[in-house]
Amino acid sequence: MKKKFPQPKKRRFYINEHIFANQVRLIDQNDDLIGDVSKNEALRIALEAELDLVLLGPNQVPPVAKIMDFGKFLYEQSRKDKKNKAKSKDTEVKEIRLSFNLSEHDRDVKLKHAQKFVSEGHRIKLQLRLKGRENIYAEKAIDILHDFAEKLNSDFEQNPQKQGKVFNVLLKAKTNKDNLLKDENQNT
Repeated sequence: MKKKFPQPKKRRFYINEHIFANQVRLIDQNDDLIGDVSKNEALRIALEAELDLVLLGPNQVPPVAKIMDFGKFLYEQSRKDKKNKAKSKDTEVKEIRLSFNLSEHDRDVKLKHAQKFVSEGHRIKLQLRLKGRENIYAEKAIDILHDFAEKLNSDFEQNPQKQGKVFNVLLKAKTNKDNLLKDENQNT
């Protein structure tokens, strides 16, 4: 059975005769405030200009209505929505698994993958699994995670947490501000 995902609510605009308020604060097509007028007067002005009366602020007292071309307004709204959606790109959390006895070359390969993920803007979750007697070397495991973060030029979002036999930590990329502050502290 297909899973139905909820659709985002589309914003509904009240136009022309569908405006519910009897009194509106009117803005004309040149963005000049005309003032508080009755709905019928605002509709008459909009018809004379051969444009639509669109209710923009229905929750305000009195509601704000503007005279404009509604089709053009919807087109501009959809372009703004697409632009905002592109800007708010969801960042994924990429997971990289390390082991306690990882060779230097394998660690470098995983580091290159992590650098690629960071350059794409993703956050990174490091996992280090301890097996058998490795559990008594928890401090060394934390050192391995710190070393990996330093080589990646990133910081921990929170300190490493041990959950069972696994250390988990989220990494975030250092910003230029962080690097500048660190350089200033080293120079003084």
